[in-house]
Amino acid sequence: MHEEATTAGVHQVYDGPWEFFVGGGVASFDCNGDLKPDMFMAGGRNPAKLFVNESPVGGALKFRESPTGLDERDGTKVLGAYPLDIDGDGHMDLAVLRLGENLLLKGAPGCRFEVANRAFGFDGGRAWTTAFAAEWERGQRFPTLAFGNYVDRAQPGSPWGTCHDNELFRPEAGESPRYGERTVLTPGFCTLSMLFTDWNRSGEPSLRMTNDRQYYRGGQEQLWAVPPGKPPRLYGKADGWEPLTIWGMGIAQFDLDVDGAPEYALTSMGDTKLQTLDDEAEEDRPVYRDIAFEKGATAHRPTPGRTSIPRPAGTRNLPTSTTTALPTSSSPRATSRRCRTLPPSIPTTCCSAAGTAALPKPANRPASRSTPRAAARASPTSISTACSIWWWSTAASRPACSAIAA
Repeated sequence: MHEEATTAGVHQVYDGPWEFFVGGGVASFDCNGDLKPDMFMAGGRNPAKLFVNESPVGGALKFRESPTGLDERDGTKVLGAYPLDIDGDGHMDLAVLRLGENLLLKGAPGCRFEVANRAFGFDGGRAWTTAFAAEWERGQRFPTLAFGNYVDRAQPGSPWGTCHDNELFRPEAGESPRYGERTVLTPGFCTLSMLFTDWNRSGEPSLRMTNDRQYYRGGQEQLWAVPPGKPPRLYGKADGWEPLTIWGMGIAQFDLDVDGAPEYALTSMGDTKLQTLDDEAEEDRPVYRDIAFEKGATAHRPTPGRTSIPRPAGTRNLPTSTTTALPTSSSPRATSRRCRTLPPSIPTTCCSAAGTAALPKPANRPASRSTPRAAARASPTSISTACSIWWWSTAASRPACSAIAA
């Protein structure tokens, strides 16, 4: 793998203040019918860009920047875009998410686009929009559109506890798409991703949302029933939906065990969740259990790679580092009890609640099942311990330890 963006003619910078720390989406789709993936790239405070794929088959990548159909005002503050054929004319359209008015772009031959909010009767609002999903409901010619919003910056006390409501737009009856019917999905809990899903194989997709607990108060993950021709209804604990609070970022579904019901991967600033419908759940009760650990799918922080520090002669090629996240606690006993070292061949100590660490001399470290004698005799120069503090929405720190074999 090597970087080819510059030589391929692709250059875009997603940038901006804190309103743009979420977003930065790229829509990859065929906008001219040549079966090659073209790209629409958000830019944050920079203008969004459209790159048309002109790469020869089997040759080097080559893209040409093409007009987006957006003026100077509409082309900025773009956080992401989703391709879909809204009006069914065979040309891909775009739902463009913005910090401000969202836009529906109607596609035309030759990768040309024009703003179609007025033509489609769509009110793009003024929210900070970070999520989108679409679904063709039973009996409908045009899709239902769902928009997920983040913090309501206009509310007093923003951003804490001021998540914006989400929105559902259903098409009106007619020969062309019109989206005058807007349904507010409240409460909103700072949604970062959403998808329509037929979780119970009923043929009626529901709307699932993953939400960022960084800013909500009293919130959780959400599942909305969206029965055709009826108002949406939020599933609650009485329906079997168990509260789950995570720093929800992304969501994806796939039927991993081929039983007809999808599993859900929820990415988070904490541990990734992998949920499956409980075997004992009744068909109308969304009771889920997490299987990330048993499937080996936990991913609470990225791998740091391998060390580039020269190793002393004769030392083994140990893994670069191990990091253990600890719960917040002012009790040294609780901190010690919950600290685990991986792999066991590397001696390490846990960070204190204050975020500092001390590494006793390996020669004096008692051997145990988690610290073999061979590791206890390791040279103190071959081990360094680093600590970092993770600050959560409670303003409390969560220490983490890393032992690095140098």
